[in-house]
Amino acid sequence: MAPSGLENGGWGIFTLTPRIKDEVLNQYGDVVIQITDPNPHTAAGMRRLVWDYLWEGQLLAGHYEGFQRVYSAVPGIGSLANGRTKGYNAVGGYPSVGNLGLGRGLSPGSGAFTHYDNYTWTASRDLDAG
Repeated sequence: MAPSGLENGGWGIFTLTPRIKDEVLNQYGDVVIQITDPNPHTAAGMRRLVWDYLWEGQLLAGHYEGFQRVYSAVPGIGSLANGRTKGYNAVGGYPSVGNLGLGRGLSPGSGAFTHYDNYTWTASRDLDAG
């Protein structure tokens, strides 16, 4: 990580080796943590997280998780998006959704982990190192 080359971009992520368009950038996919229905008490403490690093839940299969609003946190490459709508060097795919064999409504352990994982990123264009 280093200062971004984009104006007001904050921190950026760079590649050590050249990458070709559509090459998968992360060997192991990121987990996706769905944050459901934030209320005024939790939202105030998450202000920086919400505005700078969260994705709309419906983009990452979380739209059925909450009653009103769902945000998705994506640690790893996804956390560096900073709300940019253009200029991406990495494009996300779609996460895998599973329950590790636990019934979501019946097993007390089903809430102990995220059901969304293996969110991979690919290069949106050829990238030079650095």
